[in-house]
Amino acid sequence: MTLQDETHIANIVVWVRTFERFRPEVLGARLCAVDGIVQKEGEVIHVVASRLHDYSPLLARLSGNDFETAVTNADEVRRPVEADSRSHPRNVRHNLSYKPAAGVMPKGRNFH
Repeated sequence: MTLQDETHIANIVVWVRTFERFRPEVLGARLCAVDGIVQKEGEVIHVVASRLHDYSPLLARLSGNDFETAVTNADEVRRPVEADSRSHPRNVRHNLSYKPAAGVMPKGRNFH
């Protein structure tokens, strides 16, 4: 497996015993967190996995808008612009499943 953030790429080493224990996470997770031991030699980073977590349902939060409410007085609108009636909140349907967020992350390349 390969784990990537904004700065680096790490190779995830999943031994057979760990793979058998976390098979659904390894094969099915679109967003995966890994607990393990970090090994670094020069530019090469390996994480020997001891536990894997499937955080795929959290992908829905990436495509949602979590900042709809005012946090401080500065966030409030004093003279709101008249909204288009077609986009009125009661006319918008919200889907709480993570399926609409499937487009957020590309499908994995699983060679099994």
